[in-house]
Amino acid sequence: MTIIEAGQKPIIRANHETNHAVLKKQTAALELTYDHENIDKALKLADSLSNGKETVIHLFSDRVVKDDLSGLSENIPIDVHNFSSQNDNLSLLSFGTANRKEGITGVAVVENQTKKDKTLEFQVTNGKEVLFIKKLSVKANSEKTVDIPVLKEKPYYTASINANDNYSADNEMTAIQSAIYEKVYAVGNVNAFLINALETIGLDVIQLEDKEKVRKDGVVIAQGMELEELGSYPLLFVNEAKKGKQKLTEKLLGTDDPLMEYVQTEKIYIESTSPPINKQWTNVLVSGDLPLIQKGTYQGQPIIALNFSVADSDWPLQPGFPIFLYNSFQWLTQQTNFLGYYQPGEEKWLNLGKDTQKLAIFSESGNNLYSVDLQKEGFKAPSMPGTYEAVSGDQVFYFSVLLDEREKEIISAPSFSINSKSTEMKVVSDNKQNFLWYWLACVALLLLMFEWEVYRRGR
Repeated sequence: MTIIEAGQKPIIRANHETNHAVLKKQTAALELTYDHENIDKALKLADSLSNGKETVIHLFSDRVVKDDLSGLSENIPIDVHNFSSQNDNLSLLSFGTANRKEGITGVAVVENQTKKDKTLEFQVTNGKEVLFIKKLSVKANSEKTVDIPVLKEKPYYTASINANDNYSADNEMTAIQSAIYEKVYAVGNVNAFLINALETIGLDVIQLEDKEKVRKDGVVIAQGMELEELGSYPLLFVNEAKKGKQKLTEKLLGTDDPLMEYVQTEKIYIESTSPPINKQWTNVLVSGDLPLIQKGTYQGQPIIALNFSVADSDWPLQPGFPIFLYNSFQWLTQQTNFLGYYQPGEEKWLNLGKDTQKLAIFSESGNNLYSVDLQKEGFKAPSMPGTYEAVSGDQVFYFSVLLDEREKEIISAPSFSINSKSTEMKVVSDNKQNFLWYWLACVALLLLMFEWEVYRRGR
Protein backbone atom coordinates (compact mmCIF):
# COMPACT_ATOMS: atom_id res chain seq x y z
CA MET A 1 0.00 0.00 0.00
CA THR A 2 1.08 3.58 -0.74
CA ILE A 3 -0.15 6.45 1.47
CA ILE A 4 -0.03 10.04 0.15
CA GLU A 5 -0.92 13.12 2.21
CA ALA A 6 -2.56 15.55 -0.23
CA GLY A 7 -1.47 18.99 1.01
CA GLN A 8 -0.16 21.85 -1.13
CA LYS A 9 2.95 19.72 -1.45
CA PRO A 10 1.86 16.05 -1.47
CA ILE A 11 3.92 13.91 0.91
CA ILE A 12 4.50 10.16 0.49
CA ARG A 13 4.00 8.61 3.94
CA ALA A 14 4.41 4.99 2.75
CA ASN A 15 5.59 3.68 -0.62
CA HIS A 16 4.53 0.16 -1.69
CA GLU A 17 4.66 -0.88 1.95
CA THR A 18 3.57 -4.43 2.88
CA ASN A 19 4.21 -4.33 6.62
CA HIS A 20 0.83 -3.79 8.32
CA ALA A 21 2.44 -2.39 11.48
CA VAL A 22 4.23 0.31 9.47
CA LEU A 23 1.03 1.18 7.60
CA LYS A 24 -0.96 1.49 10.83
CA LYS A 25 1.75 3.69 12.36
CA GLN A 26 1.83 6.03 9.34
CA THR A 27 -1.96 6.27 9.25
CA ALA A 28 -2.13 7.05 12.98
CA ALA A 29 0.50 9.79 12.51
CA LEU A 30 -1.69 11.71 10.06
CA GLU A 31 -3.02 14.93 11.60
CA LEU A 32 -5.68 17.44 10.66
CA THR A 33 -4.16 20.55 9.08
CA TYR A 34 -5.61 23.76 7.64
CA ASP A 35 -3.36 23.64 4.58
CA HIS A 36 -5.44 23.73 1.38
CA GLU A 37 -5.21 20.42 -0.45
CA ASN A 38 -3.78 19.88 -3.93
CA ILE A 39 -5.84 16.89 -5.08
CA ASP A 40 -4.69 17.14 -8.70
CA LYS A 41 -0.99 16.96 -7.82
CA ALA A 42 -1.56 14.16 -5.30
CA LEU A 43 -3.50 12.07 -7.83
CA LYS A 44 -0.82 12.53 -10.49
CA LEU A 45 1.75 11.37 -7.95
CA ALA A 46 -0.40 8.34 -7.13
CA ASP A 47 -0.77 7.62 -10.84
CA SER A 48 3.01 7.71 -11.34
CA LEU A 49 3.51 5.27 -8.45
CA SER A 50 0.79 2.86 -9.59
CA ASN A 51 1.27 -0.61 -11.05
CA GLY A 52 -1.23 -0.11 -13.84
CA LYS A 53 -4.02 -2.68 -13.70
CA GLU A 54 -2.96 -3.81 -10.24
CA THR A 55 -3.81 -0.42 -8.67
CA VAL A 56 -6.92 0.79 -6.87
CA ILE A 57 -6.97 4.37 -5.47
CA HIS A 58 -8.99 5.21 -2.37
CA LEU A 59 -9.35 8.96 -1.84
CA PHE A 60 -10.52 10.28 1.54
CA SER A 61 -11.76 13.88 1.64
CA ASP A 62 -14.90 15.97 2.21
CA ARG A 63 -15.87 17.38 -1.19
CA VAL A 64 -13.91 15.88 -4.07
CA VAL A 65 -16.03 15.78 -7.25
CA LYS A 66 -15.56 13.99 -10.58
CA ASP A 67 -14.13 17.10 -12.25
CA ASP A 68 -11.19 16.94 -9.84
CA LEU A 69 -10.19 13.58 -11.35
CA SER A 70 -10.06 14.68 -14.98
CA GLY A 71 -6.26 14.43 -15.29
CA LEU A 72 -6.04 10.81 -14.12
CA SER A 73 -5.66 7.66 -16.24
CA GLU A 74 -9.09 6.44 -17.38
CA ASN A 75 -8.64 2.78 -16.44
CA ILE A 76 -7.60 3.18 -12.81
CA PRO A 77 -10.40 2.32 -10.36
CA ILE A 78 -10.99 5.13 -7.84
CA ASP A 79 -13.17 5.06 -4.75
CA VAL A 80 -13.80 8.56 -3.36
CA HIS A 81 -14.86 8.57 0.29
CA ASN A 82 -16.31 12.01 1.08
CA PHE A 83 -17.18 12.63 4.70
CA SER A 84 -20.39 14.60 5.10
CA SER A 85 -20.59 17.61 7.41
CA GLN A 86 -23.31 19.93 8.62
CA ASN A 87 -23.50 23.21 6.72
CA ASP A 88 -23.77 25.27 9.89
CA ASN A 89 -21.02 27.86 9.67
CA LEU A 90 -20.45 31.56 10.29
CA SER A 91 -17.25 32.91 8.78
CA LEU A 92 -15.09 36.01 9.23
CA LEU A 93 -14.32 36.50 5.55
CA SER A 94 -11.98 39.50 5.78
CA PHE A 95 -10.45 41.97 8.22
CA GLY A 96 -8.01 44.84 7.72
CA THR A 97 -6.77 48.05 9.31
CA ALA A 98 -5.45 51.31 7.86
CA ASN A 99 -3.65 54.35 9.25
CA ARG A 100 -5.84 57.41 8.56
CA LYS A 101 -5.51 61.05 9.62
CA GLU A 102 -7.95 60.48 12.46
CA GLY A 103 -6.07 57.34 13.57
CA ILE A 104 -6.17 53.60 12.90
CA THR A 105 -9.50 52.36 11.58
CA GLY A 106 -10.65 48.98 10.34
CA VAL A 107 -13.26 47.08 8.37
CA ALA A 108 -14.42 43.46 8.47
CA VAL A 109 -16.86 41.24 6.57
CA VAL A 110 -18.85 38.46 8.30
CA GLU A 111 -20.77 35.79 6.36
CA ASN A 112 -23.70 33.68 7.58
CA GLN A 113 -23.57 30.42 5.61
CA THR A 114 -26.61 28.93 7.35
CA LYS A 115 -30.31 28.97 6.39
CA LYS A 116 -31.28 30.92 9.53
CA ASP A 117 -30.73 34.51 10.69
CA LYS A 118 -27.97 34.69 13.31
CA THR A 119 -27.00 37.08 16.11
CA LEU A 120 -23.36 37.07 17.17
CA GLU A 121 -20.68 39.15 18.88
CA PHE A 122 -17.82 40.72 16.94
CA GLN A 123 -14.74 42.06 18.70
CA VAL A 124 -11.23 43.39 18.04
CA THR A 125 -8.50 42.61 20.58
CA ASN A 126 -4.76 42.89 21.15
CA GLY A 127 -3.78 40.00 23.35
CA LYS A 128 -6.24 40.08 26.26
CA GLU A 129 -7.17 43.75 25.76
CA VAL A 130 -10.55 44.30 24.08
CA LEU A 131 -10.37 47.35 21.79
CA PHE A 132 -13.77 47.15 20.07
CA ILE A 133 -16.92 45.09 20.55
CA LYS A 134 -20.26 45.04 18.74
CA LYS A 135 -23.32 42.78 18.44
CA LEU A 136 -24.29 41.82 14.89
CA SER A 137 -27.42 40.45 13.26
CA VAL A 138 -26.65 38.65 10.01
CA LYS A 139 -29.39 37.33 7.76
CA ALA A 140 -29.36 33.78 6.38
CA ASN A 141 -26.94 33.17 3.48
CA SER A 142 -25.74 36.78 3.47
CA GLU A 143 -22.79 39.00 4.40
CA LYS A 144 -22.43 41.87 6.87
CA THR A 145 -19.82 44.65 6.70
CA VAL A 146 -18.52 46.01 10.01
CA ASP A 147 -16.95 49.47 10.14
CA ILE A 148 -14.49 49.81 13.01
CA PRO A 149 -13.82 53.34 14.35
CA VAL A 150 -10.51 54.63 15.69
CA LEU A 151 -8.47 51.97 17.50
CA LYS A 152 -5.60 52.32 19.97
CA GLU A 153 -2.23 52.05 18.28
CA LYS A 154 -1.01 48.46 18.62
CA PRO A 155 1.47 46.28 16.69
CA TYR A 156 -1.34 43.96 15.63
CA TYR A 157 -5.12 43.51 15.89
CA THR A 158 -7.15 40.31 16.14
CA ALA A 159 -10.78 40.27 14.98
CA SER A 160 -13.04 37.41 16.06
CA ILE A 161 -16.66 36.36 16.07
CA ASN A 162 -18.18 34.46 19.00
CA ALA A 163 -20.27 32.01 17.02
CA ASN A 164 -21.48 28.59 18.13
CA ASP A 165 -20.93 26.87 14.79
CA ASN A 166 -19.44 23.62 13.49
CA TYR A 167 -16.23 25.18 12.19
CA SER A 168 -14.25 27.57 14.40
CA ALA A 169 -11.06 27.91 12.32
CA ASP A 170 -12.54 30.73 10.21
CA ASN A 171 -13.84 32.72 13.19
CA GLU A 172 -10.65 34.76 13.71
CA MET A 173 -8.32 36.90 11.61
CA THR A 174 -5.29 39.11 12.31
CA ALA A 175 -4.15 42.42 10.83
CA ILE A 176 -0.59 43.47 11.62
CA GLN A 177 0.07 47.19 11.61
CA SER A 178 3.30 47.54 9.62
CA ALA A 179 4.68 50.96 8.85
CA ILE A 180 5.54 52.13 5.33
CA TYR A 181 8.48 54.53 5.41
CA GLU A 182 8.62 57.04 2.54
CA LYS A 183 10.11 60.21 4.09
CA VAL A 184 13.14 61.36 6.08
CA TYR A 185 12.56 63.78 8.98
CA ALA A 186 15.62 65.89 9.86
CA VAL A 187 15.50 66.94 13.52
CA GLY A 188 17.96 69.31 15.21
CA ASN A 189 21.04 70.93 13.62
CA VAL A 190 21.51 68.37 10.87
CA ASN A 191 24.58 69.02 8.68
CA ALA A 192 23.66 70.32 5.21
CA PHE A 193 25.87 67.68 3.57
CA LEU A 194 23.64 64.98 5.06
CA ILE A 195 20.44 66.61 3.81
CA ASN A 196 21.85 67.25 0.32
CA ALA A 197 23.12 63.67 0.01
CA LEU A 198 19.73 62.27 1.06
CA GLU A 199 17.97 64.44 -1.51
CA THR A 200 20.51 63.38 -4.15
CA ILE A 201 19.43 59.75 -3.79
CA GLY A 202 15.78 60.77 -4.29
CA LEU A 203 14.48 60.88 -0.72
CA ASP A 204 11.93 63.41 0.49
CA VAL A 205 13.64 65.22 3.40
CA ILE A 206 11.48 67.30 5.77
CA GLN A 207 13.33 69.56 8.22
CA LEU A 208 11.58 69.98 11.59
CA GLU A 209 12.38 72.17 14.56
CA ASP A 210 9.84 70.38 16.73
CA LYS A 211 10.55 66.67 17.17
CA GLU A 212 6.93 66.13 18.24
CA LYS A 213 5.84 66.67 14.62
CA VAL A 214 7.60 63.53 13.41
CA ARG A 215 5.08 61.11 11.87
CA LYS A 216 5.17 57.34 11.60
CA ASP A 217 5.74 57.32 7.82
CA GLY A 218 9.43 58.21 7.87
CA VAL A 219 12.96 57.63 9.09
CA VAL A 220 14.48 60.25 11.42
CA ILE A 221 17.97 61.73 11.12
CA ALA A 222 19.00 63.71 14.21
CA GLN A 223 22.04 65.77 15.15
CA GLY A 224 22.90 68.15 17.98
CA MET A 225 20.51 66.47 20.42
CA GLU A 226 20.62 63.92 23.21
CA LEU A 227 19.38 60.46 22.23
CA GLU A 228 17.00 60.41 25.22
CA GLU A 229 15.15 63.43 23.78
CA LEU A 230 14.02 61.46 20.74
CA GLY A 231 11.06 59.12 20.35
CA SER A 232 10.74 55.59 19.02
CA TYR A 233 11.30 55.40 15.26
CA PRO A 234 13.95 54.18 12.78
CA LEU A 235 16.83 56.54 13.48
CA LEU A 236 20.12 57.73 11.94
CA PHE A 237 21.77 59.52 14.86
CA VAL A 238 24.87 61.74 14.71
CA ASN A 239 26.54 61.31 18.08
CA GLU A 240 28.48 64.49 18.85
CA ALA A 241 29.85 64.30 22.37
CA LYS A 242 30.83 67.55 24.07
CA LYS A 243 33.51 65.74 26.07
CA GLY A 244 35.72 62.70 25.59
CA LYS A 245 36.52 63.05 21.88
CA GLN A 246 39.53 61.08 20.65
CA LYS A 247 41.72 61.80 17.64
CA LEU A 248 42.08 58.86 15.27
CA THR A 249 45.57 57.46 14.70
CA GLU A 250 44.80 54.14 13.02
CA LYS A 251 43.37 53.53 9.56
CA LEU A 252 39.67 52.99 9.06
CA LEU A 253 38.39 49.46 8.60
CA GLY A 254 34.89 48.63 7.39
CA THR A 255 33.28 45.34 8.38
CA ASP A 256 31.49 42.99 5.99
CA ASP A 257 28.14 44.70 6.46
CA PRO A 258 25.36 45.76 4.03
CA LEU A 259 25.76 49.38 5.19
CA MET A 260 29.29 49.56 3.76
CA GLU A 261 28.52 47.83 0.47
CA TYR A 262 30.21 49.67 -2.46
CA VAL A 263 31.83 52.13 -0.01
CA GLN A 264 35.63 52.56 -0.24
CA THR A 265 36.63 53.02 3.40
CA GLU A 266 40.34 53.40 2.66
CA LYS A 267 39.65 56.82 1.07
CA ILE A 268 37.73 58.24 4.05
CA TYR A 269 39.32 60.71 6.46
CA ILE A 270 37.78 61.30 9.89
CA GLU A 271 39.60 63.49 12.41
CA SER A 272 38.12 62.39 15.73
CA THR A 273 35.41 60.21 17.31
CA SER A 274 32.95 60.51 20.17
CA PRO A 275 32.55 57.80 22.85
CA PRO A 276 30.01 55.17 21.73
CA ILE A 277 26.51 55.34 23.24
CA ASN A 278 26.15 51.59 23.45
CA LYS A 279 29.14 49.24 23.26
CA GLN A 280 26.82 46.28 22.58
CA TRP A 281 25.70 47.60 19.19
CA THR A 282 27.29 46.09 16.09
CA ASN A 283 30.39 47.89 14.81
CA VAL A 284 30.23 48.76 11.12
CA LEU A 285 33.25 51.09 10.73
CA VAL A 286 36.16 51.18 13.20
CA SER A 287 39.55 52.77 13.72
CA GLY A 288 41.52 50.32 15.83
CA ASP A 289 39.14 49.53 18.71
CA LEU A 290 37.19 52.78 18.34
CA PRO A 291 33.73 52.35 16.75
CA LEU A 292 32.89 55.10 14.25
CA ILE A 293 29.62 53.69 12.87
CA GLN A 294 27.37 51.31 14.79
CA LYS A 295 23.94 49.77 14.26
CA GLY A 296 21.53 48.20 16.71
CA THR A 297 18.15 48.59 18.37
CA TYR A 298 16.92 51.47 20.52
CA GLN A 299 13.44 51.56 22.10
CA GLY A 300 12.45 48.62 19.91
CA GLN A 301 13.44 50.43 16.69
CA PRO A 302 16.54 50.12 14.47
CA ILE A 303 19.27 52.74 14.91
CA ILE A 304 22.48 53.69 13.08
CA ALA A 305 24.88 55.82 15.12
CA LEU A 306 27.61 57.98 13.57
CA ASN A 307 30.12 58.56 16.39
CA PHE A 308 31.78 61.51 14.65
CA SER A 309 30.89 64.94 13.31
CA VAL A 310 30.37 65.11 9.56
CA ALA A 311 32.17 68.48 9.66
CA ASP A 312 35.33 66.67 10.85
CA SER A 313 35.44 64.43 7.78
CA ASP A 314 36.02 64.67 4.01
CA TRP A 315 33.62 61.76 3.40
CA PRO A 316 30.70 63.97 2.20
CA LEU A 317 32.88 65.00 -0.77
CA GLN A 318 33.23 61.40 -1.96
CA PRO A 319 30.73 59.33 -4.03
CA GLY A 320 30.66 56.67 -1.32
CA PHE A 321 28.84 59.00 1.11
CA PRO A 322 25.39 59.05 -0.62
CA ILE A 323 25.80 55.31 -1.24
CA PHE A 324 26.23 54.77 2.51
CA LEU A 325 23.14 56.89 3.23
CA TYR A 326 21.14 54.91 0.67
CA ASN A 327 22.25 51.63 2.28
CA SER A 328 21.35 53.06 5.69
CA PHE A 329 17.84 54.06 4.60
CA GLN A 330 17.25 50.61 3.12
CA TRP A 331 18.45 48.85 6.28
CA LEU A 332 16.42 51.09 8.61
CA THR A 333 13.21 50.60 6.62
CA GLN A 334 13.69 46.85 6.28
CA GLN A 335 14.12 46.24 10.01
CA THR A 336 10.36 46.07 10.44
CA ASN A 337 8.91 43.85 13.14
CA PHE A 338 6.47 42.24 10.65
CA LEU A 339 7.45 38.98 8.93
CA GLY A 340 4.30 38.80 6.81
CA TYR A 341 1.21 36.67 6.30
CA TYR A 342 1.46 32.90 5.78
CA GLN A 343 -0.74 29.97 4.88
CA PRO A 344 -0.90 27.17 7.49
CA GLY A 345 2.31 25.14 7.30
CA GLU A 346 3.77 27.34 4.54
CA GLU A 347 7.55 27.05 4.11
CA LYS A 348 9.72 30.00 3.09
CA TRP A 349 13.39 31.00 3.25
CA LEU A 350 13.94 34.16 5.34
CA ASN A 351 16.94 36.48 5.26
CA LEU A 352 16.87 38.73 8.33
CA GLY A 353 20.58 39.56 8.33
CA LYS A 354 23.63 38.07 9.97
CA ASP A 355 22.55 39.19 13.43
CA THR A 356 19.26 37.30 13.24
CA GLN A 357 19.88 33.64 12.47
CA LYS A 358 17.87 31.81 15.15
CA LEU A 359 14.18 32.39 15.85
CA ALA A 360 12.09 31.08 18.74
CA ILE A 361 8.42 30.83 17.73
CA PHE A 362 5.77 31.68 20.35
CA SER A 363 1.98 31.55 20.27
CA GLU A 364 -0.07 34.63 21.18
CA SER A 365 -0.56 33.17 24.65
CA GLY A 366 3.23 32.93 25.14
CA ASN A 367 3.80 29.19 24.61
CA ASN A 368 7.15 28.33 23.01
CA LEU A 369 6.26 26.16 20.00
CA TYR A 370 9.58 25.49 18.25
CA SER A 371 12.85 27.09 17.08
CA VAL A 372 14.26 27.73 13.61
CA ASP A 373 17.92 28.06 12.57
CA LEU A 374 17.74 30.20 9.41
CA GLN A 375 21.29 29.23 8.41
CA LYS A 376 20.36 25.55 8.16
CA GLU A 377 16.66 25.46 7.34
CA GLY A 378 13.75 27.40 5.95
CA PHE A 379 11.06 29.01 8.04
CA LYS A 380 7.87 26.96 8.38
CA ALA A 381 4.70 28.60 9.64
CA PRO A 382 2.55 26.86 12.29
CA SER A 383 -0.36 24.76 11.05
CA MET A 384 -3.00 26.59 13.11
CA PRO A 385 -4.33 30.02 12.02
CA GLY A 386 -3.51 32.84 14.44
CA THR A 387 -0.98 35.48 15.48
CA TYR A 388 2.57 34.47 16.43
CA GLU A 389 5.83 36.00 17.63
CA ALA A 390 9.32 35.16 16.37
CA VAL A 391 11.95 36.18 18.92
CA SER A 392 15.68 36.63 18.26
CA GLY A 393 17.61 38.13 21.17
CA ASP A 394 15.93 41.42 22.02
CA GLN A 395 14.09 41.60 18.68
CA VAL A 396 10.44 40.55 18.42
CA PHE A 397 8.84 39.92 15.03
CA TYR A 398 5.14 39.38 14.45
CA PHE A 399 3.58 37.24 11.76
CA SER A 400 0.11 35.92 11.04
CA VAL A 401 -1.13 32.56 9.77
CA LEU A 402 -4.31 33.00 7.75
CA LEU A 403 -6.80 30.43 6.58
CA ASP A 404 -7.00 29.99 2.81
CA GLU A 405 -10.14 31.62 1.36
CA ARG A 406 -11.18 28.21 -0.04
CA GLU A 407 -11.15 26.79 3.49
CA LYS A 408 -13.80 29.18 4.83
CA GLU A 409 -16.80 27.00 4.06
CA ILE A 410 -17.74 23.45 5.01
CA ILE A 411 -19.78 22.28 2.04
CA SER A 412 -19.43 18.53 1.49
CA ALA A 413 -19.98 16.31 -1.56
CA PRO A 414 -21.34 12.74 -1.86
CA SER A 415 -19.01 9.75 -2.18
CA PHE A 416 -18.67 8.04 -5.55
CA SER A 417 -16.62 5.49 -7.50
CA ILE A 418 -15.04 5.41 -10.96
CA ASN A 419 -14.33 2.14 -12.76
CA SER A 420 -15.68 0.29 -9.73
CA LYS A 421 -16.87 -2.59 -11.94
CA SER A 422 -13.34 -3.38 -12.98
CA THR A 423 -12.38 -3.29 -9.29
CA GLU A 424 -14.97 -6.00 -8.48
CA MET A 425 -13.91 -8.11 -11.46
CA LYS A 426 -10.29 -7.89 -10.36
CA VAL A 427 -11.18 -9.05 -6.85
CA VAL A 428 -13.20 -12.04 -8.21
CA SER A 429 -10.44 -12.94 -10.67
CA ASP A 430 -7.77 -12.70 -8.00
CA ASN A 431 -9.82 -14.93 -5.68
CA LYS A 432 -10.23 -17.58 -8.40
CA GLN A 433 -6.52 -17.50 -9.23
CA ASN A 434 -5.57 -17.70 -5.55
CA PHE A 435 -7.95 -20.67 -5.09
CA LEU A 436 -6.45 -22.52 -8.11
CA TRP A 437 -2.86 -21.92 -7.03
CA TYR A 438 -3.68 -23.22 -3.57
CA TRP A 439 -4.78 -26.66 -4.89
CA LEU A 440 -1.92 -26.86 -7.39
CA ALA A 441 0.52 -26.26 -4.54
CA CYS A 442 -1.13 -29.03 -2.49
CA VAL A 443 -0.87 -31.54 -5.39
CA ALA A 444 2.79 -30.57 -5.92
CA LEU A 445 3.49 -31.14 -2.22
CA LEU A 446 1.85 -34.61 -2.28
CA LEU A 447 3.86 -35.62 -5.37
CA LEU A 448 7.06 -34.47 -3.68
CA MET A 449 6.28 -36.49 -0.56
CA PHE A 450 5.45 -39.62 -2.69
CA GLU A 451 8.72 -39.35 -4.63
CA TRP A 452 10.70 -38.97 -1.39
CA GLU A 453 9.09 -42.12 0.10
CA VAL A 454 9.92 -44.17 -3.05
CA TYR A 455 13.51 -42.91 -2.98
CA ARG A 456 13.84 -43.76 0.75
CA ARG A 457 12.55 -47.36 0.33
CA GLY A 458 14.78 -47.93 -2.71
CA ARG A 459 17.82 -47.32 -0.56
